Amino acid sequence: MIRFIPYNNLNMILKKNNQIIGKIKGNLINNNYFYMYGLIISEKERGYGYGLELIHNYENYILSKSNINGFKLNCPNFNKKYKLVNYYEKLNYNIDHTNNMYFHDDLTVPMIKYF
Repeated sequence: MIRFIPYNNLNMILKKNNQIIGKIKGNLINNNYFYMYGLIISEKERGYGYGLELIHNYENYILSKSNINGFKLNCPNFNKKYKLVNYYEKLNYNIDHTNNMYFHDDLTVPMIKYF
């Protein structure tokens, strides 16, 4: 049984058979955007789509609680292969070229999803 459980108002855990297998955190920035961070899925549960489900449920939860223009995140770009960038693009995130803190070393890629 899979359950998505909000906690501390702006965070969410993912439980499978009453064991925590994932979590995500975030906070409101500039009263217009919500910054997501701390997504983690336990290593043995990766590859089953739980991360995508957790993000989707988390976004819906945040949207039900606040009126925002979109979500932002800083995506790690390990080995400059854009693997996680491609992952977030599946959820309609794009590279945020307007971010004034754009990381030119390409190790972190700012991303945004507009509503």
